Amino acid sequence: MHEEILKILGNDADYLLNYRSPAISKEMLALPGSDFVDRVFSATDRSNGVLRSFQSVFGNGRLAGTGYLSILPVEKGQGTNPEELIAAAHAGHQS
Repeated sequence: MHEEILKILGNDADYLLNYRSPAISKEMLALPGSDFVDRVFSATDRSNGVLRSFQSVFGNGRLAGTGYLSILPVEKGQGTNPEELIAAAHAGHQS
């Protein structure tokens, strides 16, 4: 699959896959984990209801409890496999 992604990205593959943001240091990032909502959002002014909703979203699905969140199209058919999603995102980056 890696080769297919490189092929789809073409000449921009190195830039897109190895990009480092000059404005955001790695110390500013919150790494995912099962305690992500508590660690990242609990010290904010968000209400308990909002925090429960965040925890519900992060606590369900295939990535439940990992601190990762993936919201992808759920319709079946063309345009929903990873290669097509990456190609569509790349095409949007070009315009």
